Amino acid sequence: MASTVSHPELNAKAGESFRAGDFVGAAKYYELATQATGNTVPIYLSNLAAAYLKIGKYRAAEQAADKALRLEPRAIKPRYRRAIARKKRNLISEAMIDLASLLTTDPRNVEARAEFQTLTAIQNQRDKIQRALIPEEILKADSPSAHGSSTNPPLPTHPDLHLRGLPLFQRIQQTSPVNVGGIHGACHVCKKAMHRRDLKECQKCRRVTYCGVACQRAHWPDHKRACNVAP
Repeated sequence: MASTVSHPELNAKAGESFRAGDFVGAAKYYELATQATGNTVPIYLSNLAAAYLKIGKYRAAEQAADKALRLEPRAIKPRYRRAIARKKRNLISEAMIDLASLLTTDPRNVEARAEFQTLTAIQNQRDKIQRALIPEEILKADSPSAHGSSTNPPLPTHPDLHLRGLPLFQRIQQTSPVNVGGIHGACHVCKKAMHRRDLKECQKCRRVTYCGVACQRAHWPDHKRACNVAP
């Protein structure tokens, strides 16, 4: 089959099977599509991970998602799917690392926030302690880093870890998913604390926030170097 059907056709057939609820068939087609491309197309690998999750092949799902992340470290879906696969395998700490990494890239991801909150409760119950989770410490074990692969080292500083990650991780244990989105942030320049809806993001990289145009312009000479390498 793989020799007569192109990988886009295989991917399309897999999608049809997945939508029809035939997850075993979808997994087979995704396997053929990934084989046809030599495991070099991240979306095929990510979709394969989703199919494996549906049929309970959690280790295979983790491996497929991991391959996708090696090719595209910032991708949200394989990061989330690897976290779920690890959760299903009872690898709670590893799953939390994935979710922490995902939330520094996409802090408004509701599913990831909810899973992180759930896993935090499980981890704290196991350890019999309640602790503040510091993203910089969690992300030391992140692999591959969502902020840079082994060939592209992480940036020296990540404003989103301070402005988004730290308040999010500290409050996520104490706040319902409904309230988490209403946390406060701060201007990167003047440090003025403001409600997140009132802060202005850099429209190019969306990784830093400002109280207004004046602070954004003042920061631009320093920020432009990091902004140019942002996703």
